[in-house]
Amino acid sequence: MKFTIDVLFLNKQKVVLKTRPSLRPWRMSACLRAHSVVELPEGMIETTGTSAGDQIEIIKVAAAT
Repeated sequence: MKFTIDVLFLNKQKVVLKTRPSLRPWRMSACLRAHSVVELPEGMIETTGTSAGDQIEIIKVAAAT
């Protein structure tokens, strides 16, 4: 990765277990209890106020034709 990102670690119910804002290039982060990871543009965690314990909803959006 060549740029800084925000990272969310989620369990199977899409509850945030851990946030990792501003993860710098070539760095790693882990959460052993996580089922999935969401990578976001830098600053998104702070902008949205997302924190551990929040429930994430993922909505499928139709592709533009």
